[in-house]
Formats: sequence, structure tokens, C-alpha cells
Amino acid sequence: MAEIKEVVNISINGEKQDSLIPDLIRIEVEEEVDAASVFRVELALAVERDGKWRYLDEELFQVWNRLSIEAGYPDSGVETLIDGYITHVNVNLSNDAEESTLEISGMDASALMDLEEKQLAWSNKKDSEIAQQIFLSYGLSYEIEDTVVRPQETVATTLQTESDIRFLRRLAARNGFECTLRGSKGYFRSPTLDLPPQKILAIRFGGETNLTSLRFRVDGTPASDLTIRRIDPFEKQEAKETMSESPRRKLGAKGLADLQSSARKDRLLLKNQIAASSEEMRGRLREGYRGGDRFVHVEGEIDARVYRAVLRSKRLVTIKGAGEQYSGRYYVTRVRHLFTLDGYTQSFEGARNGVGLTGDEVFAAAALPIAISLPGLGGASVESGNRVLPAQQEGSTIP
Repeated sequence: MAEIKEVVNISINGEKQDSLIPDLIRIEVEEEVDAASVFRVELALAVERDGKWRYLDEELFQVWNRLSIEAGYPDSGVETLIDGYITHVNVNLSNDAEESTLEISGMDASALMDLEEKQLAWSNKKDSEIAQQIFLSYGLSYEIEDTVVRPQETVATTLQTESDIRFLRRLAARNGFECTLRGSKGYFRSPTLDLPPQKILAIRFGGETNLTSLRFRVDGTPASDLTIRRIDPFEKQEAKETMSESPRRKLGAKGLADLQSSARKDRLLLKNQIAASSEEMRGRLREGYRGGDRFVHVEGEIDARVYRAVLRSKRLVTIKGAGEQYSGRYYVTRVRHLFTLDGYTQSFEGARNGVGLTGDEVFAAAALPIAISLPGLGGASVESGNRVLPAQQEGSTIP
């Protein structure tokens, strides 16, 4: 059977750069839930017959040029891994012809949103409305979850003292949200746990094995019983909210609270958390429960020659072959894509809020096409549209 090769495309300022392929040494893309997506491209340099270094004086590799990287397989589709900007150029020249290299690196549109620190007062605006306005100011479409609460200026005003992207991530954190960018679309919402899982990952599973290694870590120490209190400035009365189980969709049969029930529960009182309403207090609790939502951690390496698909962060994936305790669905928090002369490798990290099977996992499902058009994937079919999602109820998912 003929070997199926991966497809990799690099575009700069909207134009494909197929002429770079013979000199490519390394392409690396990292996408992560809690940080910007970044890329690194390394090219071999050589002296041309006219005595000039190839690529070195070309404007193509100047900082702030736009660069995108696509990858995939002919039978499962090709998608954009990153669409961002060159922020750094490193040149290494040597008398050894094989050691001279040009490395360009950069990140997604977060780079533009982090250039200027601002001091602004956002009066009478919900956090979701602030996110919408900032995304639009950069020409980005958006998918935003409604934060419901509109602070009244007489009670509280949201202050910005940092760059736009750092400000949005702070607002996202206090609501228990994620703030990410994919291509020309910004996301300000709860973790995406409602989409179908990606192509199944398998370890020691005969002909279906597509993982070369897999490691799990369970941390039983995060708090599973959280409390937050506030004093109403007008009524002078105490308000209290508590959270004693994960507010997210259950990905495992037993959550952290279940496992701690046989011992003394780890309790946490959230302090120095300004909140003007019960809804804001619930948002602080959701963020405070993040450790409990990720107390089961997984990381592994994928044999891309067998997997023949591109794993993405910020989505679910099902793992099988790891026993009843550790098989099941995981939320992918980080993926590293590496293309070298030896081929394509993927390493990943993920997490979930429970151990054991829930009973509704599907271990024999066919792989989803990589280019499928689903809300939240960041594909071309949804990047052009804006969505304001209803506030998510705890334990549910957004349609």
C-alpha cells in the first residue's frame, strides 16, 4: 500500500510559498488553550552564484508580515494550524554550508492585540460586550458567551490597565471562560465540550494503535468545595455562593469531590475577588474550580503516519486502550505540530474532570473529516459570522 504523505502549505501575505519547500528544515506550531498559538519556521541558507545569501535580503521575511500554515492529509482534509504574524527573525551564518539558517517565528493575532497598554474605564458594559467591541476594533469576527451582568456605574466600573489581549484574558478568567484566537475569529466563552470528539486515539490496541506513548497524572489536591462571600454595599448584608462539584460537563464517572468524599474535603474560601452580584460570584467560583476541572491530566505522542489526521486543541478527543479508569474523553489543552525531514509528529496534552467511564463514550466512531464545518472550530465557514451565545448553565453545554 502506498504511503499517504501529509500536506503542508506556508503562505506569506496571502501567497503560497511552494518555492521554500526544498530549503525547509523545520516547521513547528504550538496551539494552547491558555496562551497564544505560536510558530517557528527554519530554512537552510546558501550563497547564490552572485555571492548573495538566498532569502536574507527578501522583504518576504520581514517582521509583521502575515504568515499562515496549513496541514492535513489528502483523505481527511487540510486546515489552517495558525494564521498570524512574524514577530522575530533569527539569522545564523556559518562557513559550514550546512549550518547557515534563517528562523522566522511569530504568533496569532494576539501579537497585534498586545502592542499597546491602555488605561480605560468601561462603564455600564457587560464583560461580553467589552469583548465584542475589542474584537471588532481589530477586524475580527467573534463567538462570545453572554456574561449577563451589566455593572451599574454607581456600583462598579471595569477598569483596563493593560493591553487588549491581556485585559480580555483577565475578564475571561473572572467568568470561568477562555479567551482565544483562531485565524480571524476571537472566542470569549466557556470551554467547548459540546462538539463531537476528534478522531480516536488508541494505545496498545492492535491495528488501531496510533499513539507511541501516553502518560497520565492525577492530582487529588485541588479544592472541591469552594465558597465566596461579599457584603452588599447598600443593604449591608452578606451574600454567599458555594460550589461543591464541577460546573462543567462530566467527562469521567467520578469527579474530584467524589474521590475526596472518603477523606476530608479540600475547602477553599475565595478572597480578594471583587464581585458586584451573585452571577459574578458564580463566575469567580467557576474559575476557582479550574484545578478540579483538570485534575486528571494526560500527555502523549501521536504516530502521525497511522493517525492521518490533525489533532486540535480546545476540543474533545476520545482515548482508548488505557483501561477503564483512564480511557474516555479528554479536553485537549495543548498540541505541538512538528514537521521535519523525518516527517510529521504531534504531541499533545489534555485534561478532564473525572476518572472512569461515563457510559456514553463511543469507541468505534469513524473519524470526523478535518475540514468539517462546526461552530467553534474556527474554519472558514464560521469565521465570517458573529455569534453571541446564551449564558451557559452549570453542568450543561452550549449548542
